[in-house]
Amino acid sequence: MVFESKESKLGANTYMVTPLGAVTGRKLLLRVMKAMGGQSLTAIAEEDFDFLCDTLATTTLVKRSDGKTFPLKDIFDSHFSTNYDEMTKWLLFALEVNYDKLFPLAVVRAKVDALLGAVSSIGTAAQATP
Repeated sequence: MVFESKESKLGANTYMVTPLGAVTGRKLLLRVMKAMGGQSLTAIAEEDFDFLCDTLATTTLVKRSDGKTFPLKDIFDSHFSTNYDEMTKWLLFALEVNYDKLFPLAVVRAKVDALLGAVSSIGTAAQATP
């Protein structure tokens, strides 16, 4: 069976995410549910966050602003270096592609966006301080 990918433009890049097959998807789902324990995505442990990123990167293609397309798993480290805002948005998009009917991801997205805004304002204030 061929799974239909979905696209999202985040920053200068377009991400094409293909849903996971059920075997891998169920493993990831169980891990997400255990890791979140009824909490938001921001409460997830580091090893679970790594697992989410590594698993979902295998089904993601990135079309960069120069028109070149790469599998995200091959460029993950350099692609998201210093760009954690976009990494978080991609991760939420990839989760939406796979589990949009199970999680209130709009709520999670709002919490993550608020957290990123707070982190961004801290960084801006630190840069402005001599």
